[in-house]
Amino acid sequence: MVRANEPPAILLVDDEELVRRTMARALARYFPEVLTAANQTEAEQMLEHREVTHVICDWNLGEGHPKGTEIVPLWRERWPSITHAVIFSGTAPADIGEQLPGVDGVVDKADGLEPLLEALGRTGG
Repeated sequence: MVRANEPPAILLVDDEELVRRTMARALARYFPEVLTAANQTEAEQMLEHREVTHVICDWNLGEGHPKGTEIVPLWRERWPSITHAVIFSGTAPADIGEQLPGVDGVVDKADGLEPLLEALGRTGG
């Protein structure tokens, strides 16, 4: 259950620890709280207990895990506080497109922070 008087948070879901640490540090300049999760289970535990307004999810969360494009739309249905959701990936196929149901954008990890912030409805600086 979401606790009262806590600022909304952004949730970053990526199976690579280095990506989570690096991105969390960069995102902390733009969001009051940055949560990280390595997989769907960890992410859903956080979503149950914190109000999350923005989600960044890797497309490929590893073998045996669903793709980010499969789980993000489900999260947006279940947790309506999520106002922006972006797939952030270096391995997503080019044909997944940028207009997927429940997904506000697809950003290549190689493109860096600025396109990601733009897709999230935030600007750099």
